[in-house]
Amino acid sequence: VLEMPVCKDDDDRKILISEFDRYCANSGLKSLYYRVDEQYLPLFESLRKRTLFVGQEGIIDINAFTLEGGDMKSTRNSINKLKSIGYVCKRLDPPIKDGVLQKMKAVSNEWLEQSGKKESVFSQGAWDNKEIKNQTVFVIEDPEEKLIGFLNVMPDYAPDEVTYDLIRKTNDSPKGVLDVLLVNMIEQYKNEGKKYINLGLAPFSGLEKGRNLSESTIRFAYNRLKIMQHYKGLRFFKEKYATIWKNKYLVYSNDYDLLQAPRVISGVSKFKG
Repeated sequence: VLEMPVCKDDDDRKILISEFDRYCANSGLKSLYYRVDEQYLPLFESLRKRTLFVGQEGIIDINAFTLEGGDMKSTRNSINKLKSIGYVCKRLDPPIKDGVLQKMKAVSNEWLEQSGKKESVFSQGAWDNKEIKNQTVFVIEDPEEKLIGFLNVMPDYAPDEVTYDLIRKTNDSPKGVLDVLLVNMIEQYKNEGKKYINLGLAPFSGLEKGRNLSESTIRFAYNRLKIMQHYKGLRFFKEKYATIWKNKYLVYSNDYDLLQAPRVISGVSKFKG
């Protein structure tokens, strides 16, 4: 289950979770809840569930955001340099023209190939022509008007909040392209009166002290193992902008479930399209 059941209050959530557990037991299944917000941990613990920290979700407070100050100097310089040599960021509202979609798709394919990744679903986005055609997108073009980066804005039903799904660029794009896209998104939605931009999960990061052996192992791996470098880079980028961090957890029934959890989450995330 991704995040929480949608109910009017915790009493209804508790009933629904209990009923779902009974359904799973009768069907020979087990339930895992992935990316659960910290505020719901007492509810799950009252149902004798166990919890494991999996990362933090970063959120930008739009009204508090600024490019001023020493911490943002390198980001500010990169953005100003791109503007000065003719790079342009544009907001395109739906429906997106087929020609633009083709250019965006080429950027997406190059990004996937360079990073050695495959499209994933479940908790992450994947390229979908029909969806993106009907979404607002931000694109950046070089001085020759070649499209070299984009992000697409997803529907977000949290009050006063927006979020992006994919944010991708070409391999040869200069430093600061993703910053230009994100800063333009912030400025546009600030003008529309939005208050927050959700940057999504930074996996395994933000854990100051493990509550148990499993969480201590996650913290050790994140801080010490080379395989975690990608997640550190993701955190570094989001940390430049996020002013609010929310802890997210995996909820399970017993420790044996943790042996299966990585395989299960990986399985449902494989892109079938």
